[in-house]
Amino acid sequence: MKYDHYPTELNEIIGNNPQHQGWKKDAWDRSYKYTQLNDGMCFSIKSAGIDGEFETKDDIVLK
Repeated sequence: MKYDHYPTELNEIIGNNPQHQGWKKDAWDRSYKYTQLNDGMCFSIKSAGIDGEFETKDDIVLK
């Protein structure tokens, strides 16, 4: 709310705090896909799921 938009990349949310570095990977030790939506007014964080492929039925999405 302070900046009127969400960060452009996941690392801006997590930062450099050593305690938060585990947040960069999903349960399968793969990087999440962070996407801004609606001109930066919302976002999506996606795990490729167990198959490791994005845009398949096992993706896990936080919107």
